Amino acid sequence: MIKVASRILAVAVLACFAVVMFSICFTDTAHAQGGDKALAEKKGLEGLFAGKGTKADDPRLAKPWQKYLALGSVAVTVIVWKFL
Repeated sequence: MIKVASRILAVAVLACFAVVMFSICFTDTAHAQGGDKALAEKKGLEGLFAGKGTKADDPRLAKPWQKYLALGSVAVTVIVWKFL
């Protein structure tokens, strides 16, 4: 039983290592494009919490359905970990 568990663990570690190596080797460096200059000037999270303007002014804000989806995914994660 212990041999099987250690083999499964070794396969999982090797699979994770392979995924990391593929992601490092086969991805391109992302470069910023010069589209929306106003959006590019807002740096970091301080622009989100500055309280300037309305929600429609900042396209980075999450939509209501995205907030509910995030809360639902947290609940599902807790349930899965509890009964795993």
